[in-house]
Amino acid sequence: MTLKICPQCKTENPENAKFCQNCGFNLEEVQTFQDISTEETGQLQQQFSQTDYKEPTKTQSSATNSNDFKQNYTENLVETNPQLEKDIDLWSAYVQTKLDYYIPKFVKFKTQDKKVSWNWPAFFFSPLWFAYRKMLWYGVLVMILSIIPLVGLIVSILSGIFGNYLYYRKTNEEVQKALIQSKYLNTDPKIILAGKGGTSVANLFILFGIALILSIVYTIFIAALGGGY
Repeated sequence: MTLKICPQCKTENPENAKFCQNCGFNLEEVQTFQDISTEETGQLQQQFSQTDYKEPTKTQSSATNSNDFKQNYTENLVETNPQLEKDIDLWSAYVQTKLDYYIPKFVKFKTQDKKVSWNWPAFFFSPLWFAYRKMLWYGVLVMILSIIPLVGLIVSILSGIFGNYLYYRKTNEEVQKALIQSKYLNTDPKIILAGKGGTSVANLFILFGIALILSIVYTIFIAALGGGY
């Protein structure tokens, strides 16, 4: 049996695997046309040029990529860990966007008991990232701590390191709540998760509002100290 070696983590995968079972790397990206003859390549190029191709819209591409990723990634993990199929399905219902980024990390957290995973947006825009991913109170806490120069830098680094894990824990909490509610409501838990999950632009405005209120309170407090009150 021919095995596919993941170029990222060197894990051996089945020949028909589309994603690495260990790290989620897209194994189709490493495929080339080396096994196709020059004549066949020319024929493929000619057929492609004669095809009436229409580029999908951004919305269609995003939805298609997310659905395809969930399906392909799940199919490749079912044989090794059937329970992950249900977990990925529920996680995906809550996360909704950037599944190709978050789901492989969630799988690592669950199967390898890891907590560390770097997230650049969580590092550079810590309060905004937490609020956008519906972890508003984390965002408020990070924003308050960021007022202190050195502490703010440390908090940003910790957010970059543990942000994905905190999001994983938040997702699992919502999944457990949805499973309980679905029994009482006699409905699919994914429907409940779809309503609670995803991202929130409204939280960003709430965060800005809280920041404005805090800045006003801080200004009044400093003015009061300066006036000797």
